[in-house]
Amino acid sequence: MPMTHTQKTLERARYWLGKAKASANEYEDFTNNMDSFITKLNSVNDVMINEFGGVPNFPEWHDKKEKELFAMPLVKLFREERRLTEHIKPFEAGVDNNSLYTDIQEPFIVRGGATVGFPMIKDEKGNTRPDDESPILVDGKPVKVKRKTSIKYYFIDRPKENAILLSDAYFNLISDVVTECHEKFKPKEKRKMG
Repeated sequence: MPMTHTQKTLERARYWLGKAKASANEYEDFTNNMDSFITKLNSVNDVMINEFGGVPNFPEWHDKKEKELFAMPLVKLFREERRLTEHIKPFEAGVDNNSLYTDIQEPFIVRGGATVGFPMIKDEKGNTRPDDESPILVDGKPVKVKRKTSIKYYFIDRPKENAILLSDAYFNLISDVVTECHEKFKPKEKRKMG
């Protein structure tokens, strides 16, 4: 079955979040990609309303779901970020150069209480940086795992929280809503033109 417009919009948001993660060591690229992610993911709701609005029982379900979502601090944060980036100023992130974030890019489970060590190397300028090519150490034993380490970014209003982790959480929340919508409703039929 082909993807609905709502699902396509969600996938495009996933694309921009992936680009943001991949560009996390370049501030301008990261903020441009986050700006696109925030805008696209917040568009999912509007696309869903347009696509499912004429389906029986959808408006009631959506109204209830929207009230639940808009009461959540995470949703309020991202809705406000979109309002700002669309109407006031470009997206900006705070940077914590003293903290690192490692995105594990494949399934990886560590038992509780294990110690995990991330290898570091010196770059050509003599600065210490993460070595994402070497195995990590789990309880002193090397384990090869695909990962990308970058500096920690945060939303200006939430300096103690990682912007990428919050973005993952928001994406997953909206993805769950899209899944629930598609399980309960089928989009209205589009009239063929011509």
